[in-house]
Amino acid sequence: AFAMVQSVTAFYIQDRFGYSLDETAQTTALLLGTMALMAIVTQLTIVQRYKGGPLNLIRFSVPLFILSCLFIIFSPNFLFLFMGMAAMGLGMGLASPGYTSAASLNADKDNQGAAVGLAMVAPGIGFALGPFLSGLLYSSYMNLPFIFILPLFLLLVILLSRLEQKN
Repeated sequence: AFAMVQSVTAFYIQDRFGYSLDETAQTTALLLGTMALMAIVTQLTIVQRYKGGPLNLIRFSVPLFILSCLFIIFSPNFLFLFMGMAAMGLGMGLASPGYTSAASLNADKDNQGAAVGLAMVAPGIGFALGPFLSGLLYSSYMNLPFIFILPLFLLLVILLSRLEQKN
């Protein structure tokens, strides 16, 4: 989802708001930088102080991801788009350490390295497939990549429920 959003952000800004190439480049840098900054700030503040289980970090990220997509899809102006991208950064800041920790903690001691390794491969797969898929979706309808990822979060909630039932 994160890779899909990043890969179409510049196109989305230009098409949605009619920006020039220079305005698009500057705005894309601002939005992607804000998203990254929010993820970093979340990890340095909230995650560092958090004492609960890693699956809850993922659970807390889901509403932020959904809110971010809705803000982006229905943004009447740049401020709403900015808030949507910031919310996505917050969500990533919670989700990334959550899924890495969950992979390690849910594996037995002999398989922890393999579990974390697999968790680290997932973003790479997303960044390999995400831009391709979002480009195809975007060419049909500019909001389609953001609409497409909403059900992914529903699947995430289902997976979290199943993981909790196992524990």
